[in-house]
Amino acid sequence: MDVVDNYLFIQKYRFGDKIEIRHDIPEEVLDFYIPSFIIQPVIENSIVHGLEEQIEKGILWIDIKLCEEKYLQFTLKDNGKGMDEEQLQQVILNYSDKSKKSKKSSIGLSNVYRRLNLLYGPACEFHITSALGKGTEVSFRTPVMKVPENNKLGKL
Repeated sequence: MDVVDNYLFIQKYRFGDKIEIRHDIPEEVLDFYIPSFIIQPVIENSIVHGLEEQIEKGILWIDIKLCEEKYLQFTLKDNGKGMDEEQLQQVILNYSDKSKKSKKSSIGLSNVYRRLNLLYGPACEFHITSALGKGTEVSFRTPVMKVPENNKLGKL
């Protein structure tokens, strides 16, 4: 979360009160490992593509919870401009297309999606939903990995 906190500190300085960050991250999940730069690019997408040009206050929700004692569920949601169904399908194609033929954008999401699949394979789930004028939600689930007691550097 240090990477996320540092990024959000910069964005808070940049946007002031225009963007509000709300999070629900229980203490119990802080002892689990998640690779760096998995959450931050998704947050960056929310701010750049969803909230930055918005006139009213933008809200970004960051929720992480332990599910079934064996998964971490990450949900990052904004109240930004969102996407229509056609745009959403193009984004999904861009990040999930293994042939890279349709690659036009979604580099951040593509990197996150690929890293999660390389690290966790089919045990990882990744979903995006969006509604035009209402915002976008990115959620993913990973198997729980405890941080070894002698290595607190990789802590969530």
